[in-house]
Amino acid sequence: TENTSITQSNIMHTSKSDSSKHELKNVEISALDAVRVDKTNPTKTASSVSTEQPEAATGSKRRTDNLIAYIPEHEMEKSEFIRRDFTPDLIEQYPTGNFSPRTVKNTSWEIGEHLVFDLTYSFYNAGTATMSVIGSEWVNGGECYHIQTTARSNDFISAFYKVRDQVDSYIDKKGIFSRRLEKRLREGGYESDRFVDFYHDRLLALNTKEKYAITNIPVYVQDILSSLYYIRTLDLDVGKTKEIEVYADGQVYTLKVIVHKKEKIEVPAGKFTCYKVEPVLKSEGLFRQKGRLHVWLTDDQYKVPVKMTSKVVIGSIASKLISYQTGIAQ
Repeated sequence: TENTSITQSNIMHTSKSDSSKHELKNVEISALDAVRVDKTNPTKTASSVSTEQPEAATGSKRRTDNLIAYIPEHEMEKSEFIRRDFTPDLIEQYPTGNFSPRTVKNTSWEIGEHLVFDLTYSFYNAGTATMSVIGSEWVNGGECYHIQTTARSNDFISAFYKVRDQVDSYIDKKGIFSRRLEKRLREGGYESDRFVDFYHDRLLALNTKEKYAITNIPVYVQDILSSLYYIRTLDLDVGKTKEIEVYADGQVYTLKVIVHKKEKIEVPAGKFTCYKVEPVLKSEGLFRQKGRLHVWLTDDQYKVPVKMTSKVVIGSIASKLISYQTGIAQ
């Protein structure tokens, strides 16, 4: 069943023993799915349980979507204590210990970056889109950038094909890989809400869409949005191809990023020398793609996407940069 507000549980356990109490396991579970248990009396529901999380860097915002509860081990199989997707069998099947932190150098984007695009549908002005690095939050075991993209059709296009899309990605600040993806797509009569949590230490992705509930993932996997921000951190060379492991709709595939050429282009925000790159991608995004996608990234430190073109269900969409604000001092 889809759930538009609940983070998938991240469960870990450490055995304890006490001659006067039940054997307990330390379980980290979703605050909205948890049964709050008094640690001094495991059979009694507690009125409150600590939601404290590890300290993050100064100024970052904290997601309080997990809490620590102590649950008698013999009751672990009861579905009301944990999300059905994270059963004891699943915990055993996907043990922890698979993750080693990495550091990716990122001098291209930071908190405060805000890009605004004009959207063109075929030859018509269609609306606006934004791409923003809006903050820092603790998600699924790591401090993350919160990236948000939106797309809105204007009144004319909305009369026959209304678009109200929002995609949020939570990208690990040090390793630049996805820890969570939230998609809220509204395109004409098409609607889709789904949320994916990536547990790199277990090599596991859990999706609120039942069809894609459980997926094996490689460590440092990207989502459809984080992959673009990761590409921006890379050194690009004309004629060379980059390969990235990307998760989309319950599958992991190798995304090939082809760097075709350098060229000068003009968009409403100005004139730029850019790398023209082509991510070989067929999946959902801000618009459901139905053909080749090309992205023009500035040939400088920031690698700002100033133009994007792609096919959609009917026709094609082009986005051109109107204004931009970097999050890094120039």
